[in-house]
Amino acid sequence: MLGFKVIQAGFQASIQDKGRFGYQAFGLANSGAMDKTSLHWANWLLHNLNHASVIEIPFGQFSLLALSDTWVCTTGANCHFTLNGKKYSRYTIIRIKQGDLLKWHHCTEGTRAYLAVSNGFKEQEYFGSQSVNLREKLGNSLKKEQGLKIDSPSKANFNRTMPRKFITEFSSQQSRVRLNLIEGNQFQQLNQQQKESLYNQSFSVSNQSDRTATQLIAEQPIKLAKNQMISEPMQAGSLQLLPDGNIIIMQADHPTIGGYPKLGSIFSLDLDLLSQVQTRTKIRLQPINLADAQNKLTKFNHFFNP
Repeated sequence: MLGFKVIQAGFQASIQDKGRFGYQAFGLANSGAMDKTSLHWANWLLHNLNHASVIEIPFGQFSLLALSDTWVCTTGANCHFTLNGKKYSRYTIIRIKQGDLLKWHHCTEGTRAYLAVSNGFKEQEYFGSQSVNLREKLGNSLKKEQGLKIDSPSKANFNRTMPRKFITEFSSQQSRVRLNLIEGNQFQQLNQQQKESLYNQSFSVSNQSDRTATQLIAEQPIKLAKNQMISEPMQAGSLQLLPDGNIIIMQADHPTIGGYPKLGSIFSLDLDLLSQVQTRTKIRLQPINLADAQNKLTKFNHFFNP
């Protein structure tokens, strides 16, 4: 059934889920929500399956008209969400009635808000996922007047609440963010001075960043004599050193191969945080060993998949 109609389309709002898997060998990225932590919490609050699809709303300025009764939850960036003009907090389960107007205003904290609906959205799948990837021409961003399909809401008792300690306050992250880097084999191409430079300086988020990659501008560019190589597979989180001495970090819609040195991979939960930072935010890198990263991710996944 039709659940919503788009009234204001915003900037490249799109349907996203956990992503598509098993197709990188054929050149298709996993895609999915940029901030998968926000995706998981939205679906958990509504008793959805953790891969249920949501709307990803970059930068706000987006609104929907409810065509059916249901339950929703908005997470991620603070875009000052209102229902019929009344402001509601993020990570709150909200009862929606036919005729209600849902609106996301300008994002002041973070960059991407998420809307989950009971039982998820029911839009077209591409290779086993509803996730839109504009770079690979899989689906389209949402358009004004477009209808969005949903199922009838579940019979769950919607009484879950978000533990306050788990809510990311992006306002405290706007000036400086630390990301954990799992070093890869090509990290050893750096000499000792370059390694220290990587960890001891700040990088600024470029306005050229998007769902393909986050570009970081170095205070002190790090240049290698050999800055290109035979293309190798990449994944979300891969950190590449560019010929100009700056770096890029692959995001959800990344190309599946690349020909610049990969110094390692950003820890996946930190990649979620990186997807929410605003332009000119200062980024610092710090090393994390693989075992510690695996333990942190195991605890996170166990909560949502007990």
